[in-house]
Amino acid sequence: MSYTYISKTPVRHTYPYGRHDLEVPFAPVAELRESLAQAFREVEECRRVVVVIGEGDLDAIRTCEDAGMSYSLDVQLPDGREVSLMVQEPDWVTSQSTDITDLELT
Repeated sequence: MSYTYISKTPVRHTYPYGRHDLEVPFAPVAELRESLAQAFREVEECRRVVVVIGEGDLDAIRTCEDAGMSYSLDVQLPDGREVSLMVQEPDWVTSQSTDITDLELT
């Protein structure tokens, strides 16, 4: 499986992506799990991996969830297609505190 930096895909127009965010193609659960693991292994700075699926495709959503991903949101791509974005973030991102009192403000 392969991955592409979000900055090189139409998804770049849909959310404020991080410099190392990646997109992997939709695949069966086992292949998708391997693609996600490979992406995080090879691009250690990656904060988010995205899979683009057809909007409302419940079977694809279920496949992505079974691979460890979460539904994020529905967006419209520049070509007019309506899609759903499924995401996975590495442990080092999800373990960060979201409590605003933990923020260092200067």
